[in-house]
Amino acid sequence: NQEDGEKLTKARRIVARQLRDRIVNEIQYLQMKDANLEISFKPYETPQKDGLERIEFLISPNKGEPLKSLNKIASGGELSRIMLALKSIFVRAHGQTAILFDEVDSGVSGQAAQKMAEKMKDIASVIQVICISHLPQVASMSDHHLYISKH
Repeated sequence: NQEDGEKLTKARRIVARQLRDRIVNEIQYLQMKDANLEISFKPYETPQKDGLERIEFLISPNKGEPLKSLNKIASGGELSRIMLALKSIFVRAHGQTAILFDEVDSGVSGQAAQKMAEKMKDIASVIQVICISHLPQVASMSDHHLYISKH
């Protein structure tokens, strides 16, 4: 009903502000220094079972660029860093005991790759991290290495 939908919207907006601040902090650490992100609420024409609005992530990867839909403008490297940022936020909240990153560092190199490696090492201080990577910066942070090949 409308009243329940309004309660959900209010709660979502509170969490969205907090989440937005944490995501921006994380992606700036991951070498997206001028990035900005907003969580947008787009009302449905009629209430839906998942609420009164659709939620969309908007991003401006570079200073001076307008905010646009994340799924339309983010590069592979930007998506990799945003995904790692989200995982690093949620892993602590959900009580997981392990996480698998399958080439989460795809599309990045240099200092961004180093920062991603440091972030995964930080996550590994809380839970078990299994990471598939081709980057030396990431592999160098590991306590153990496995060599896997296809035959």
